[in-house]
Amino acid sequence: MNQAPVTEVLFFASLREAMQIGNLKLTLTKPVEVKDLILMIAGQSALFAAALTERELLVAINEQLASQQSMVQPGDTIALFPPVTGG
Repeated sequence: MNQAPVTEVLFFASLREAMQIGNLKLTLTKPVEVKDLILMIAGQSALFAAALTERELLVAINEQLASQQSMVQPGDTIALFPPVTGG
């Protein structure tokens, strides 16, 4: 029996600190939009919900910048990070 590929979600910078983890591994059975994936993760705990819903997030799918409406395929690697500011 084939298992669905594992989708890895990586968290960076202040988002990583707020969530207190660096990554999550999920099993997706079908493609989902980034915004729905974020909601799925936020639903796992109050800590995740606060970290993911109270800030603007940048997204990369397989190391390519993407939008909240981009589709995540099972097995993709997703990176979530706060906007970078210069200084």
